[in-house]
Amino acid sequence: MACITKRRGRWVIDFYDQHGKRRWKTLKEDTTKKQARKELREIEEKVERGSYIAPKKVPKFSEVAKMYLNTKKA
Repeated sequence: MACITKRRGRWVIDFYDQHGKRRWKTLKEDTTKKQARKELREIEEKVERGSYIAPKKVPKFSEVAKMYLNTKKA
């Protein structure tokens, strides 16, 4: 179950990820409700497929590169 609300002049998407954890995504100030609905549909599709990753959990490129180089050292 997800919803779109307007808080402090911005659209906020409130949803649960595939692990049951509640998440919020605050959209840019000039976003329309139509764009917010489109973003919500994309998030729901990712959650349904189980491929949603919270933005804070996505590793940085430098971390991925370091792990890759460590595996190729031998």
